[in-house]
Amino acid sequence: MLLLLITMAQAKPLSSAEFEDTGHTLAPGQKQIDLFRSSQFAISDELELNTVILGAIGRDTRAGWFAGPNAGVEYAIQEGKQGALSVGANLATDWRFTSQTLGGNVTWTKGGAVKNRINLTGGVSLATVKVENADRANAVGTNLYASYHIVPSKKTTWRIYGGIDPLNSARSETFVGTLGFDWNHGMGDSARIMLGLRLQSTDRYVAALDEIDADSSWVPAVFPVPTANVFFTW
Repeated sequence: MLLLLITMAQAKPLSSAEFEDTGHTLAPGQKQIDLFRSSQFAISDELELNTVILGAIGRDTRAGWFAGPNAGVEYAIQEGKQGALSVGANLATDWRFTSQTLGGNVTWTKGGAVKNRINLTGGVSLATVKVENADRANAVGTNLYASYHIVPSKKTTWRIYGGIDPLNSARSETFVGTLGFDWNHGMGDSARIMLGLRLQSTDRYVAALDEIDADSSWVPAVFPVPTANVFFTW
């Protein structure tokens, strides 16, 4: 029992840099593997590379490696005990290389690595897909995202978050975005677990039903989706 208490007391805190929606970056050489959020690999104090393995459930909407290769980069312009500011870019394609998406964002965080903090992100993306006669169709997406991290202890972080695509929400005259919350908890030095609930817009499902001339009138504007994630950092 004494050994267990000592181990828990020395356990590595759950840091702001371990969340993809903050401006903080990981320490040099630090690595983080996420199943359903961005996995991150620090190159230096300011620079880290990232990729989505199975599909993102947070701010980042890349589909993951089952759909095709994807990679990103984040650079911290400024970070410290009071907050951080970073810029990022990412690129994704399908395995047939017929469609690509290029995105960029700016993220500002107010708050320290293990303290309550607010995070704001603004971004834009361009998607292009090959259609008939070798032509390409292009689509622009926008992203405004905000989250608040509540840190009751060094091992636990609650997140309340929301994001919207203002451009496509205006075009479709409906909400295109997400709202949700989750509980994140660190276990030991490396293992972390997340459980939460997200309200997801159904515009993509409605569009898919409309394409096959199916009835989409019964589909609600948003529906709740349980979320879970396991991630490791070392």
